[in-house]
Amino acid sequence: MLTPYKLESDADGYTFLTDSKILYRVSLQDTTDSLFRDFLSIKSLDISFLPDKNQRSFDERIALTISDMVKKLLVEGYVVTFSCETADNRHKGRYKLFNNWFKKYSNEYFEKIDSDELNYEDNIYYISLLFDTRQYKYADLNQFFQKSINEYASYKLE
Repeated sequence: MLTPYKLESDADGYTFLTDSKILYRVSLQDTTDSLFRDFLSIKSLDISFLPDKNQRSFDERIALTISDMVKKLLVEGYVVTFSCETADNRHKGRYKLFNNWFKKYSNEYFEKIDSDELNYEDNIYYISLLFDTRQYKYADLNQFFQKSINEYASYKLE
């Protein structure tokens, strides 16, 4: 049975080392003020993760590690946002991969809201919001998210 990689805490967030000796850095940034400024009872974090090497290899434990971390945050009451990195023009692939991870590792209590495609400086951005339905209502979060997404995008993308 597969298990997540061991997360190590550091000053910038977390890291984990894969069996292929690729170091992943996972960062969590508080986005409550930028995304839910008018709704401070909502705790929001943005998650990003990058490998230290640009090496394409399939490793199911990477997905398991990130998904396990996100699940723990959701159960703790956080709303988690994820925006796909665009620097290498592989953001659409990342979006599809992230959707597949969500379908595979989610449970009946977790929901995902996707923003419309955001066009900013000739790039298309994909941003998703994840939450635990035992703590937040879909209709409320969707309304707040769609209302705040342009402001959030200008904060996140600059």
